[in-house]
Amino acid sequence: QDIHMLLNVQHNCHKLGCTIKASTYDLVGPQGICKQSQTMFHSVGNEYILNSASLYSAQIHCEVAKISFPKVLAQEWKNCIMMGLARWKSAKHNQHQKANQ
Repeated sequence: QDIHMLLNVQHNCHKLGCTIKASTYDLVGPQGICKQSQTMFHSVGNEYILNSASLYSAQIHCEVAKISFPKVLAQEWKNCIMMGLARWKSAKHNQHQKANQ
């Protein structure tokens, strides 16, 4: 009950100039094809960015990002869900018809 929010911060690779470099060759698949792997090399520094998309509270996310949305009424939610379901069913039906042609 004392926790108000969780924050996810990540290393600021852009500001610190971190790089991606080729590192090793791996054998891939039954033919043993060589594929070069890439590795992220992080620069040393105390720079972080807030990953606001990972906030667990939608309300706090909106406050941090300074976003405001109008209140959505229950009937509007229902209409939106029904419209999405109809589109999904239509798309699945069209895929099924194309597969049978």
